[in-house]
Amino acid sequence: MGFTRLRSALFVPAVRPDFITKAADRGADAVVIDCEDATPPSAKPEGRRNAHQAAVDLAAAGGQVMVRINGVLTEWFAADVREGLSPTLAAVVVPKVERLTDLDRVAAALDAADLGGLGVV
Repeated sequence: MGFTRLRSALFVPAVRPDFITKAADRGADAVVIDCEDATPPSAKPEGRRNAHQAAVDLAAAGGQVMVRINGVLTEWFAADVREGLSPTLAAVVVPKVERLTDLDRVAAALDAADLGGLGVV
């Protein structure tokens, strides 16, 4: 789909599929499914599954969808990329990027998951 300029983005917790479903109708330019701060550590696998499926569903409905993953230095980063992302996304939102090497790790992980075409925010 590609990433376009946004006026607004609505963040929804990845562990709340009911919120995710309603988010597309709220008028935001993009929906950001949050697997980071809005998803407790014990619910990370559930959040990834929800994010992956919701990204496919929301994008099919014509919305611009992104997933906010956990930072590159966390224990959840690799699994977030492998299991929580979909090629239907407009972009992946990566928090706490502090160095260029962090972006290199993001790019390498996306390439390894055949998601190198995703935008990175």
